[in-house]
Amino acid sequence: MAIRWKIVLPMIGMALALTAGRMVADWSTPDETPEPLAAGFTAFSDERYSRAEALFEAARLRDPDNGDVYHGLALVALARHGDRARAEALFRQAIGAPSVSPVAFANFGRFLINEQRSDEAIPVLEAGVARDPGFEPVRARLG
Repeated sequence: MAIRWKIVLPMIGMALALTAGRMVADWSTPDETPEPLAAGFTAFSDERYSRAEALFEAARLRDPDNGDVYHGLALVALARHGDRARAEALFRQAIGAPSVSPVAFANFGRFLINEQRSDEAIPVLEAGVARDPGFEPVRARLG
């Protein structure tokens, strides 16, 4: 019996996507289940980029309007894949979301500065200051 790969591969892809959404459901009690977004940033800080990416994808499935999800995915795109174009698109999606922390503005501004695009970084950082005037990392990047 021949395997019909054109049928099987998309099904595998869907199963993997569903698994990413449920991957945090394996703990024994609800109190032990971490919120995937916070767990994603923890995994990223621990340089477990594959795990972080999976957790950010799970968080995206739960709350696609949360800009911090795309901020996390942008960081992974840089650290794990070295994909600057994807990271920039994800940063832009993050700061355009209705809900996002000012850290996303600081990191996107730093990204643009590292890309020798300071003129583009300034409005991003100013938008971060407008979002949270007391957030020092954004103010510090403005100089």
